[in-house]
Amino acid sequence: MLSKFKRKPFILVLAGVSLCSIAAYCASSNDTFSRATLHFREKSYNKSYSLALKSASTPESSFLMAVSAYRSGKLEESLPLLEQAEKQLPLLGDYAALYQAEALLKLGRHAEASTRADGVIKNYPGSLLIRKAEKVKVDTFVAAGDHNGAIKAGRAFIEKYASGADTVEVLYHAALSREQTGDREGAAVIYRSIWLNNPLSAQSGKSIERLKALEAKGTRIEAFSAAELIRRSTTLYALNEFSQSLKVVQAIPQAGQPASVLDQIHLRSGLVYYRLKNWKAADRVLARAVASKSPAISSEARFWRARVLDRMELDDQAFSMYADLTAEGKKQLYADDALMDAAMMKKHNGRYAEAAALFEKMPDRFRESKFVSRSRWEAAWCRYLAGEYQTSAASFNLLSQDPEHRERALYWLARSQERSGGSASEAVFKALLEEYPAGFYAAWTREAKGIKDTRESLPASGLKINAPLPAGFEKSALLAELGMQSEARQEAAVAAKKKNGGKKDIFPGLARLYLDMSDYGSAIKLFLQNRPVKWDKASLPLWTAGYPMPYEQLVRQHTTENNLSAGLIYALMRAESHFNPVVKSPVGAVGLMQLMPATAKATAKEKGRFDVSRLVVPEYNIKLGTRHFRDLMNSYHGDTIYCVAAYNAGSAAVNRWRRSMKGLQQDEFIENIPYQETREYVKKVYASAAIYRQLYGLK
Repeated sequence: MLSKFKRKPFILVLAGVSLCSIAAYCASSNDTFSRATLHFREKSYNKSYSLALKSASTPESSFLMAVSAYRSGKLEESLPLLEQAEKQLPLLGDYAALYQAEALLKLGRHAEASTRADGVIKNYPGSLLIRKAEKVKVDTFVAAGDHNGAIKAGRAFIEKYASGADTVEVLYHAALSREQTGDREGAAVIYRSIWLNNPLSAQSGKSIERLKALEAKGTRIEAFSAAELIRRSTTLYALNEFSQSLKVVQAIPQAGQPASVLDQIHLRSGLVYYRLKNWKAADRVLARAVASKSPAISSEARFWRARVLDRMELDDQAFSMYADLTAEGKKQLYADDALMDAAMMKKHNGRYAEAAALFEKMPDRFRESKFVSRSRWEAAWCRYLAGEYQTSAASFNLLSQDPEHRERALYWLARSQERSGGSASEAVFKALLEEYPAGFYAAWTREAKGIKDTRESLPASGLKINAPLPAGFEKSALLAELGMQSEARQEAAVAAKKKNGGKKDIFPGLARLYLDMSDYGSAIKLFLQNRPVKWDKASLPLWTAGYPMPYEQLVRQHTTENNLSAGLIYALMRAESHFNPVVKSPVGAVGLMQLMPATAKATAKEKGRFDVSRLVVPEYNIKLGTRHFRDLMNSYHGDTIYCVAAYNAGSAAVNRWRRSMKGLQQDEFIENIPYQETREYVKKVYASAAIYRQLYGLK
């Protein structure tokens, strides 16, 4: 009997060990899967494959393992895994099916690839991947050397999808196929079209080489006309490829061209030279375009030549040309532009009363002009700068009735009243703080007047948005969970477009999804679309969507090392990149803090070749960005406003403005920054830094 009782505890202990082991195994397996998704996000597909293989067998882990196998180049191995994943995880079945088609194509199994692509189109009619599946079908004909099939399939694809990088690629392969079937003239027509209309595509350079090869073999290639080359130059200009645009227009032979074509060449060249800041060259060719018999070309050339003269600091000549254009009124297409530029020139030269008088002419002379609203604001602002505070107060009072101008008009109305010695300013400041508590002018008012911000902060433990996932976003949520961030964003964007009528209702749930996906740009955009958002206990977590705080440990480390405000650096990153670590600007700035490679290299002070690709690494970008900002703080003796302005526009511009705006107080300096982008940037960063400090309780 005793032996029985002695056995029971032992059995219970074994059972306990067994239960603990199962729990430990599950926890370990979940951790392994989480690490697999992290490696997948970082595109370390071999590691994600290995870890997914070790995690618990679930539809999600099987899918991740299959996609990891495919993306790591294990094509044969991925096929049965993808087929299984399509069955086990039907919500993502279209992805598994497409990857099967792509794997089969890469393996040279063209017929099977085409069949699987057909399966995507037939079985998943609402999928975002149908276009890719149809492209796979075209590629199977190309890869198999079936030129007639490629031409036919390509024609169908182009009829359905008229533009896009994949369309240009299909066009190019259709031209190659036409060559192979003996239709060299037809191929040449397509190559010409690609080169003219898609100048930055990968196929553009290839197309011009094919044209040369065809011509060498005796095919008659029609020369590009002046009109076609001007069109290509214009396209490149619109894409900000000014050097390439100039190269094309300079290649047009001028001998024997009619005057109308020469006028277009001169105008186009002048515009490009202006963008390249080659003022003398711009002045030379625009002077020729001014003499055009075409009123449209002459008017545009006169306006841009006046701008060139302004940049060359030939103020009297520039103003005279602006005045002539303005005096001719509606006969000139650029008359209102000229009046606006003339007024701005006077303003930038510190002749504020003269500028105000010109701005005030706009509503009377050009009532339908796009500049009317802006000119009313500028007129009031110049009256203020001229010291005519009672006049500016009256103007700002009128502007405060306009929702477009109300916030800043309230602030400058109060400042005008202060300057003129009135006592009504306190009531106006109070209205500003109540109506726009999170704006730049409220933040500046609180700082300048020592008013404590009484809005509550998030608790130290933080608060997350507690809202269910909106219906229709299940697919994007699952993709994000698996580490497929790019695909998740695309699915979420399409699902959001379908919710046109009820975006307010889904705001909390969608904001939570974006934050969970680390898609901070979409979270910020969603927050801005749903303004105004109350600042109260219930709504406070929603502000974390508009003002997220990722990379917290890195920011804390490097702001501490450089003695900087964490709130300010978060505000900079929010304005610069929306916290996208791999974003690159059109001018070449890279990463979270949008560092130019030359600036980053100078800041790093590293020996040897500087590796620009490292700037997409968050730790390295934040390290150099905060160090660069500390250098600016040292240069400007700790003046945050000058530093933020210099971060955006460069120190040379800020130093020039400081010299030309001596005597202005700092709020006046900010409002008078000549570059609109920099002016709004400084306001945005200042206001955002204040929100970060208040929301998260940052010092």
